[in-house]
Amino acid sequence: MGGILNPKGRELVLKACEEKRDTGNMTIAKMLYKKYPEVWPSLDAARAQVGYYRGAKGNQHRNELSIKKYIGDGLGRRNIPGSDQREWGPRYLQPFDYMLVCGDIHIPYHSPEAIELMLDYAHGPLKEAKEGGCIVLLGDIWDMHRLSFYSKDPTARSTREERERVIQFLAALRDAYPDATIVYKEGNHEERWTTHIKTKSPEFFDFEDFKLPKVLKLDELDIQWVGDKRTIYYGQLNMLHGHEFARAITSPVNPARGLFLRTHCTTIGAHHHQTSMHEEGNLRGKPISCWSIGTLGELHPEYLPNNRWNAGFAVLTGGHKFVLDNKRIVKGQVV
Repeated sequence: MGGILNPKGRELVLKACEEKRDTGNMTIAKMLYKKYPEVWPSLDAARAQVGYYRGAKGNQHRNELSIKKYIGDGLGRRNIPGSDQREWGPRYLQPFDYMLVCGDIHIPYHSPEAIELMLDYAHGPLKEAKEGGCIVLLGDIWDMHRLSFYSKDPTARSTREERERVIQFLAALRDAYPDATIVYKEGNHEERWTTHIKTKSPEFFDFEDFKLPKVLKLDELDIQWVGDKRTIYYGQLNMLHGHEFARAITSPVNPARGLFLRTHCTTIGAHHHQTSMHEEGNLRGKPISCWSIGTLGELHPEYLPNNRWNAGFAVLTGGHKFVLDNKRIVKGQVV
């Protein structure tokens, strides 16, 4: 219902675009989503449909649509020139009875045991949750070893082989939980793909078939993609991978404390491979909580065998007024 070609939203989008030719896509989407919340599952879905009918998928797509009356000239009433600024904003998630959050799987350097323990723990609640519950993959699911800037192991799997493993994992997840909403947020390792194309093969950058969601067959698997360092909003909770800021998140006490110092709002992140929690009240005494989650990847990789990492994941229950349970995996047990 909430896809780009959502038939219920098509006429609403086209009418709004025709009436507001010189209004930005996000502004139109916010207006429509506020007025017709039953038509789209999220603001992001409404924005995607507005962008589709305005030819936001590229010049070729814009020409193919031939719907000029829906695309303004960008001048506005004061003759201000059109802008090349990109649209950017958060990804909103509807409330779920049960949500599983994990990250830093680093396929093919993942821990099958840790993944199985996590899914064993969450399997029953996900199956019983209304509308299938939700699984959030919070970045660095694909390692992309060969595309890193660091020295490479010449015996490591090829990028093609890694990709096949990632698709196999995603397909297994979809097969196990056919009714679940699955969201895949880009991490710094996934960004290696785009960076490589930009620097090594820029002429292919605007090819749709080379975009990472297409490469990973996310549409076929009905998995939602969140890229561009965008934050996921889940009620008052902000979901990040942990690499989104210009300066790295430092952990003077633990990663959760570092998240608090950068965001000053309730946030969960991955990236640091450590389970931690920090809570601090603001001036009015309102508590702000931050969490970092453990990894599901190799705990002692060759490039950093001595570290403070641990395996783990998080579970949220209760919808937007959530209760978060930050789990560790220790000696084959979820604790």
